[in-house]
Amino acid sequence: MRRQQYQTKAISRTRRMRGTRTGDAGFTLLEVMMATSLLAVGAVSVLIVLAKAAGYAGQRQVQQRITQVLEEARNDARTRVNAFRPSDDAKTPGGDDARIDSKVSTLYPGFQYDLVFAAVNAAVPEAGFEVTVNVTYGDKQSHSEVLIVGSDSVANEEFETSITFELERAGRADLEGGRETR
Repeated sequence: MRRQQYQTKAISRTRRMRGTRTGDAGFTLLEVMMATSLLAVGAVSVLIVLAKAAGYAGQRQVQQRITQVLEEARNDARTRVNAFRPSDDAKTPGGDDARIDSKVSTLYPGFQYDLVFAAVNAAVPEAGFEVTVNVTYGDKQSHSEVLIVGSDSVANEEFETSITFELERAGRADLEGGRETR
């Protein structure tokens, strides 16, 4: 019996020296490597999804800003058309060359817009202007739009010389114009 105990102790000592175990506790190197590779694939997939989402969010923000700068350019074009009075020197609100180049946006400094004015009917400036608006961001993205802009107001000098103004000053506009009196 002693001899059997001695042999059992010797076998367990040699197993310990070789690094082998008698129980099933723990993982093998192959199992650890497989688990690590699965975790790595999952982590890389999550990082790719996050990077694409951040890219799309950035593009959406730029598109939103382009829309806001486009509205700013439209308002600038309307203001210029309303303030414009035709003369021998100026045929369009954009001046002699009918173009306003690279105006920096007041909303977002990295954005610029160009305005190009062309009279709808050169003989009748009141017909309005065809305005081409081009918004650019850096050197990459741009957006163009063509719109017709007519004057929203009548110049004081034009209104004061009109027959309507004279009738209103005389108090007869309501009677002669066919409108009801108050």
